[in-house]
Amino acid sequence: MTKVVYAKTELLLYEIEKLNFCDIMYITPIDINKNCDDECNKNIDILENYINNCVKNNRCFYLIYDISNESSMIPTKYILNCVNMFKRNKENLQKNLIKTFAVGLGTFIQTISKVLFLIYTPVRPYEFVTTLEEAKEKLFKLNN
Repeated sequence: MTKVVYAKTELLLYEIEKLNFCDIMYITPIDINKNCDDECNKNIDILENYINNCVKNNRCFYLIYDISNESSMIPTKYILNCVNMFKRNKENLQKNLIKTFAVGLGTFIQTISKVLFLIYTPVRPYEFVTTLEEAKEKLFKLNN
């Protein structure tokens, strides 16, 4: 199982690991401090295209947001654009997204995430974990 780069912007790196039964999409910040107007839109398009490709190919997937090495806040504009994109793709996410893991989140970010979930109710399970290894361990336990 090898991760390959799916897309890369100034803000985020997207990598895919293809398994027999599903994909794992890793999303990792590169430079969150960038001005994100155009970059936010690019990133939303990348994620939305990926979701649509999974639907088209009848492929299920996990999302793993790895912000374990990030010390600054993800831009609010990106988060709100993600919420809107997730709302637009609700049916596709219900069908193809298995679970979302957020890696390396501190208490502050977990609290912000829970407030965010008041605006957007996830359609599939999500879990906060401390390491990427913990996420993968839980992922593979789910599928045994």
